[in-house]
Formats: sequence, structure tokens, C-alpha cells
Amino acid sequence: MELSPGHPLHGKTYSMVARRWAQDDILVVVDGHPGCASVHLTWKQAPESLPWPQTHWHESVAAAKDSLDDL
Repeated sequence: MELSPGHPLHGKTYSMVARRWAQDDILVVVDGHPGCASVHLTWKQAPESLPWPQTHWHESVAAAKDSLDDL
């Protein structure tokens, strides 16, 4: 991901644990951070202006799955 300074994931070490292809969303766990984040990917291939890529924090992978299942 191309992240601008100021983005909540910029400079962090993270691992992708799931992808929802139809909506271009990924789920990442961040080293040293509880829970996980869902990120809506963009296709600019360069850092986006904040708040892109949109990022939503979840308390756990299970909570993220429940949240995404409701969409």
C-alpha cells in the first residue's frame, strides 16, 4: 500500500490476513496494535491524500468479519 504521512498505518509493520475482492478491501493486523484494520484499497499507485485509503479499526478479526458480513 502507498500511504501518506499522517495515515494511521504509515510507517507501521502490518500483515494482510484477508481480502474481499469485490470491494477492494483488505484486513490487516498491525504489529504492536490490538485488533485489526480494514482498509479500502485505491488504484492510484502513489500515496493518496488523507483520509485515503480509508481505514477502520476493529477490536478483533472476528469483530471485523461480523462488521463486514453486515454490509
